[in-house]
Amino acid sequence: GHTIGHAIEAESNFSIIHGEAVAMGMAAIARIAVQQDICDMTAKDEIISLIHQYGLPTEIPQELKISRIKQYLLSDKKVEAGRVMYVVPEKIGEVIITADIKEELVDKVLRGKIL
Repeated sequence: GHTIGHAIEAESNFSIIHGEAVAMGMAAIARIAVQQDICDMTAKDEIISLIHQYGLPTEIPQELKISRIKQYLLSDKKVEAGRVMYVVPEKIGEVIITADIKEELVDKVLRGKIL
């Protein structure tokens, strides 16, 4: 969630605090993971439920500019050879690190089109 979270935090000009931005990023990458068959819906739902239990947000504010979030993603320290490396949940407590995330899924999640 840090990769997307840092981009959200930066695009909000740091009006969204770090923990809230990372929570949004965690929810976003969990949603992407389901769409790419990396994790199942149950794990995604559990991740989002836990985030809510801590009183943190899981939806990215729609007033943020998606194009700028994506620019910030490309400046992340985990970018390798021009590709964003995402830490993606497979199940609770297990992740993979991959750049093989479909850009159209990132766009849809950032726009709130995938819940």
